[in-house]
Amino acid sequence: MLFKEIAILDENLDYQPGKWVGIEGDRIAYLGDEAPADQARFGRVYEGAGKLLVPGLYNAHAHAPMTMLRGFAENLPLQRWLEERCWPFEDKMTPEDGYWATLLACAEMARYGVI
Repeated sequence: MLFKEIAILDENLDYQPGKWVGIEGDRIAYLGDEAPADQARFGRVYEGAGKLLVPGLYNAHAHAPMTMLRGFAENLPLQRWLEERCWPFEDKMTPEDGYWATLLACAEMARYGVI
């Protein structure tokens, strides 16, 4: 697909109006101020005037591994629970611990029909 005259937020979150953005598969294959010479390779052209293209917003963290902390030091105020229990526990977790804890969380969500 090819976006024509669309505004973008670049990797530095700077606003840049009037760009041409060509997508192939799941990658940006062209970015410029004018139409690409081989415009046909991108297929359908979408009018971008009045629109904004932004980088994908990916969740860089997850709380699923905290399933392992359910019931751990209940009845503490949040800040004490975080500082005295949660963060020291998480500090000792390995990537493999996080993997298995996330699978446990997913299994529980599936059990209750959340996923």
